[in-house]
Amino acid sequence: MQKIWATSLLLSIFLSFLPLSCAPRKKARPLTEFSQHKVVPVLGSKIHYLETGPKDAPTVLLLHGGRFTKETWARIGTPMVLAEAGFRVLALDLPGFGASEVFRGERGEFLEGFMDALDLSKTALVSPSMSGSFSLPFVAKHPEKLWAFVPIAPVAVPGFREKLAEGGTLEPSPVPALVVWGEKDRLFPASGAAALGNLFQKSEVNILAGASHPCYLDRPKEFHASLLRFLKSLRG
Repeated sequence: MQKIWATSLLLSIFLSFLPLSCAPRKKARPLTEFSQHKVVPVLGSKIHYLETGPKDAPTVLLLHGGRFTKETWARIGTPMVLAEAGFRVLALDLPGFGASEVFRGERGEFLEGFMDALDLSKTALVSPSMSGSFSLPFVAKHPEKLWAFVPIAPVAVPGFREKLAEGGTLEPSPVPALVVWGEKDRLFPASGAAALGNLFQKSEVNILAGASHPCYLDRPKEFHASLLRFLKSLRG
């Protein structure tokens, strides 16, 4: 009996010194398990997009910056984070980017056409950098089609301000907004974040510490945490 006890003790001690990396790990699910690559015609152009999450859930539409595509979001896991939090997620290639065809109309008309093609009545819109030239005209013209807006150091802010002030008095947009900026943005200084936030009736500003212009790529964990908190606060 003593021999069996001693053997068990030695085995326990040996196992306690094994590196933690020897423990079995849960394999990360590949994106293809819960995303679909789709194509939709929008005003004469074939537009490619990824879709994931419950179809009857609140929709979040992810745009991209000038040097990126829908795959950029997939690489940092944003569609997965949102889908697992209970949102329906669409990440598209804007016209002339990635696999999508060039769009011949006005950029401000594109998102309306995309939403009509998919029969989307309302969405949350996440729009970094260059995509502001698509999103901000849409936000100004169709606030009723949005339940949230997340601009990330976007272009076209002056035009957005002018659109809101067309009646002679600047009327802030009624769309709830989370304005995200990189502290070290050399393209658009972070001081622009507060100015953009003032163009919305209800807004929050999040400056990501140490991050550059594509701040969501530099600080994905902080960005995801802020994005989820904001969206969940609006959806209860």
